[in-house]
Amino acid sequence: MNVGILICDHVSDRFRSISGDFPDMFRHLFDQTASDVRLRFYDLAGGEEPVSLNECDLWLATGARASVYDPVPIVARLERLVVGIYEGGHRFFGICFGHQMIAQALGGRVGKSTRGWGVGVHVAEIVDRAVWMRPPARRLRLLMTHQDQIEELPPGGRTLASSEHCPIWMLSVDDHMVGVQGHPEFTPAFAGALLSERRDDIGAAAAAAARATLHDPTDEALLAHWIIEFARAE
Repeated sequence: MNVGILICDHVSDRFRSISGDFPDMFRHLFDQTASDVRLRFYDLAGGEEPVSLNECDLWLATGARASVYDPVPIVARLERLVVGIYEGGHRFFGICFGHQMIAQALGGRVGKSTRGWGVGVHVAEIVDRAVWMRPPARRLRLLMTHQDQIEELPPGGRTLASSEHCPIWMLSVDDHMVGVQGHPEFTPAFAGALLSERRDDIGAAAAAAARATLHDPTDEALLAHWIIEFARAE
């Protein structure tokens, strides 16, 4: 099982002593899954792209500081790849920026949330259970940090999980494109560092409320298992 991880951004140098860069975080996340899972990293942020979309069984796109509607190279690169992955019938899982790109690239709409920043641990209810959600769960809890979110599903899309702050918290398009707004790869320490850096933008009260949730239980191990089940699904 080859999982191609499209690295859409890098952790700032001043924060790398906390949990490493994104490849380190994803290695740690998938260490908890099946032993036959092999990760291949592509520095999409640096211009590295797959030679062929057949190189991996699943493509996963990470978060990024950019918005999916920004006129910057990483957006154009990922959008082109997402369209190719979709048209080729390959499997894709998007996280945060990668999740939003499914909608942006395939005809949905993404914008800044009217509810402000989504930060800290959030809980989402599973509203449409997919066959790969094994073992089943009624809800998922993940660390979050986002301003943008999907406002309108693309054609063929459906909402799999929803929260009060983010109605389209997890989506699926034609059963082979899936995304989630949360960050299963984040650690509480890294999320806390981002909160401190963005405190003025988030607002002192909202940042303090989010910080109080950082050590709440989260379901990143379950989601990592689901991602691999999704990759194996018929």
